[in-house]
Amino acid sequence: MPASTSADAPNLPQDRRSPSFGGGDTTKDKKARQKANNEAALMAVLREVEEAVGCPAVLELQFHPTRRWRFDSAFPEKKVALEIEGAVWVQGRHTRGSGFVKDIEKYNEAGILGWRVFRATWTMVKDGTARDVLLRAMGVKGA
Repeated sequence: MPASTSADAPNLPQDRRSPSFGGGDTTKDKKARQKANNEAALMAVLREVEEAVGCPAVLELQFHPTRRWRFDSAFPEKKVALEIEGAVWVQGRHTRGSGFVKDIEKYNEAGILGWRVFRATWTMVKDGTARDVLLRAMGVKGA
C-alpha cells in the first residue's frame, strides 16, 4: 500500500497535513524544549557547585517551618539558595505587583531564618553567572 499523502486527508486543516507548511513545531513544543534546556542547564550548574563545595544541592526545598514556600534550589548545609526568576521580560509572575510582593515576603522570611538567597534569570544560569555567584557566596576562590 502506498504512503498516504496530504491529498488523502482532505478533512484535516492544512497545517496538520504538512509540517513544512508550518504545522510542525508548535508553541507548546518550543516551550517544552526550552523548559528541558533550562532544567538541564540548572542541573549542570548545581553539579559543578556541588563538586566545588562538597555538599549536595536540593531542588524545591521547603525551608519555612509553617509556610509552604520552597526554594528552586538550595544548599542546606550552607544555607544558600538560588531562586530562578522567569519571564522577567514579559510581565511574568515574579515581575507583576502581587507576585513581586509575595517574593519579597518569602525572601525576607528566608533571611530572618538565616538563609542567603541569590536570584538569577535563566540566561544567568546558562551563561555561568549563577554558578559563579553561588561559588563566590560559598567561599570558592577564583570563581
